[in-house]
Amino acid sequence: MLYPRDRMPQAALRPIQYPIEVAWQPDVRLSPTGIYSPCCARRINAEQLGEIRVRYAFVNGYRVEAEKGLHGKCPCCNSDVIAKCGNFKVHHWAHKTRELCDPWWENESEWHRTWKSYFPSKSQERVFTDEKTGERHIADVYVEKNVVIEFQSYSISAEEMSARERFYQQMIWVVNGAKRDFDRIYFHQSVCGAHTDDPSLRKIRWVGRSKLLAKWEAATKHVYMDFGTDLVWHLIEYDPKAKNGLVRAYPKQKFVEFFGGIYS
Repeated sequence: MLYPRDRMPQAALRPIQYPIEVAWQPDVRLSPTGIYSPCCARRINAEQLGEIRVRYAFVNGYRVEAEKGLHGKCPCCNSDVIAKCGNFKVHHWAHKTRELCDPWWENESEWHRTWKSYFPSKSQERVFTDEKTGERHIADVYVEKNVVIEFQSYSISAEEMSARERFYQQMIWVVNGAKRDFDRIYFHQSVCGAHTDDPSLRKIRWVGRSKLLAKWEAATKHVYMDFGTDLVWHLIEYDPKAKNGLVRAYPKQKFVEFFGGIYS
């Protein structure tokens, strides 16, 4: 039976068994600016960045959100930032100049902020640095299970995907599958009957022109897709040539709670 994603019977979903080695301990040490870890990553020209906006900055040694009139330091590049607290855009910290800060950073959309807000503020926007090269990046969320969660809404190249995975090592992706209507619609149309007697495990026979699953099949870390409902879908496997694969549905609340967040 064909189930549109937002009408799958949640009561039938089984308890979550995440395929993540939660006992893994990264090679990290704490500092006033965040977490330090080995990495390898690409470089990018500053002209490609535009304004880099962050939610947290250091003011007199304290990590705080933007408030009108405040000036602070970027936790990633340590350059000067100013609080932008207008009536239309969400409050944020902006660099005074176009700094080469974090080439991977995505300025927050409403989708980003909603997901990040499920987790404690201390877990959000944690800074990782390569102690050998000094290269720094801001992880969206770093949970107590020693897992980085990257929330990806915008397009990303295969090279950057690979670089981020090597950088953070133990991480998962949460992808905004509802950003483009045709991705969401094609996914709904492509979810088929149960693969086994487990109703949360579903076959995929991809229809349409969307390349969403084909793109994320290349990831070496676990990928979970959010199509704007109360489920997230784990991309277990996908064959881009045959256009079929497997996905598993998890209640979003249980997913968030598993990683130490509060779903609201």
